[in-house]
Amino acid sequence: MIGSIPNPKKTFIIPFAISKTFDAIQIITKLNKKYKLTKSNVAFNSATLEASELLSLGVYIDFNLTEISEMKTEVNIEVKRKLGSFDESHEVTYANEHISTLTDELSNALTKSDQEIKSIVNEVIKNKDNSNKSWYNTSLVWVWLVLFWPVGVYGLIKRYSK
Repeated sequence: MIGSIPNPKKTFIIPFAISKTFDAIQIITKLNKKYKLTKSNVAFNSATLEASELLSLGVYIDFNLTEISEMKTEVNIEVKRKLGSFDESHEVTYANEHISTLTDELSNALTKSDQEIKSIVNEVIKNKDNSNKSWYNTSLVWVWLVLFWPVGVYGLIKRYSK
């Protein structure tokens, strides 16, 4: 594509086992609500996160892991637009900010103890249960509103027209 800018990428090696690194990527979304896990593939040691952005459909962030040794992993992060390609320098700046943020979040997740990780996962499960109930209650209110709104308006008109 003419005028398109290559997807921003970053590759680095960290002193952690590939399995621990893969697990840490999974909990990034629990540490930073801006990101959502879209795909995860244990066999290929890859994961994709997504983030919404103002004035665009957002981006996908691909993590690809390669085992260098038992305690070293190569991490490759690539940011792609959900639709089209990068064609403005400010878009690349935002993409590089995602890389920087996710590198920090990965570091944060890797330094968490197993107890802290369990606590984070349990908190997310608890919040998910509560948000499901909240969604249900909100949906129920909308159903009642749609079904009985005409009756309520009719009652108000009848009451105040006397």
